[in-house]
Parts: sequence; structure tokens; C-alpha cells
Amino acid sequence: QFNTNTRLGFNRTPGMINGEKNINDNIDISQGITISSNISKNVDFSVSTTGTYTIVNSSLQANLDQNYYIQESNIRLYFSPNNGKLFVGNNINNMLYSGLSEGFDQSVWLWNIEGGFRFAKNNKAELKVIIFDLLNQNNSISRTISDVAITDVFTNVLTRYGMLTFTYIIGNFKEPEPDDSPWRRMRPGGGRTW
Repeated sequence: QFNTNTRLGFNRTPGMINGEKNINDNIDISQGITISSNISKNVDFSVSTTGTYTIVNSSLQANLDQNYYIQESNIRLYFSPNNGKLFVGNNINNMLYSGLSEGFDQSVWLWNIEGGFRFAKNNKAELKVIIFDLLNQNNSISRTISDVAITDVFTNVLTRYGMLTFTYIIGNFKEPEPDDSPWRRMRPGGGRTW
């Protein structure tokens, strides 16, 4: 399956600088593509990328006219052979920053993996290992533009850790009969970690 999206955003912020009216215009141009597939009941994957170019224009503060680019890319793979008894999940995310202040232009990788196995009757028991931020690069970068300044910020975020989980499903609940009642249609479905 192939999906594409294009977005154009415009934001105008008026302000006053030393008694003079200042207009800040920000134009965001964004293009994204996603390729995804459920190859079989045991394998599914997706590859996506979205790039956003921001044009900054200030009527009085020419030093604020600093255009920049941010691209987010993601690769996700889930493999579950042996009728779901074994499973491996892999999620790689990359954030590319360009045009920011000195020291902020960089490429940040976030790689999360999980793996485990299900056992007991009807695979009711699950033992799983999760490693978050395998490369220990996770960080958060943001840019704020006001009528008088541009601020680039690093934020401390959760970095590499590992976790072992054990899950056991208690009981043997019958699958409900399908129906078209409103509460059934609005009920969210389950999902994986990634």
C-alpha cells in the first residue's frame, strides 16, 4: 500500500517592536510518503518519511529570516513465525534537522526493538524483552519563533533502557458476536507496542 500527503501551512503573527508594527510570516511546506504491507499473518512492515521546510519572514527583523528543514523517517518491521509463538518487533526512527542554530543541526536515530515468545495453552503466557533507544541517541529538539527572537532548545528525554515483561491472560472469554450497535463501532481495537 502506498500513501502520500502534501501540506501547506501559513501563520501570521503581528507584534510591536520599539513602537513599530512587525509582521512575522511562517510558511510550512510538507511532503510525506508511506509504504506499508501485511505480507502475511506473520510479517508486516511500513516505511515512511515526511519532510517539512519552513520559510520565515519578519517585516522588521531581517535577522529572524532563517528558513529551516526537518525530516522524520521511520521503518517498522514485525515478524511472528510459528503461529505467533515467537515474535520480533523493530522500529527505527530518524529525525534530521537542518538550518537551526549552531550545534542543533544533526541527525538523531531512535531504534527500539522487542522480542519474545508465547507459551502455555492457546499462547496465553508471554515473555517479552524490550530495548528502548538501542543506540542511546534519543533527544528532543524544538524551535520557537517569536516577533523578537528565534529559540532552539534541547530537552532531556528518556534514553536507553531495557525491560522484561511477563503477561498471562486469565480466563477463557468467548469472542463476542459481531453486531452493528454504535458502542461496538466506536470501540478502539488493540495494537502492538509499535
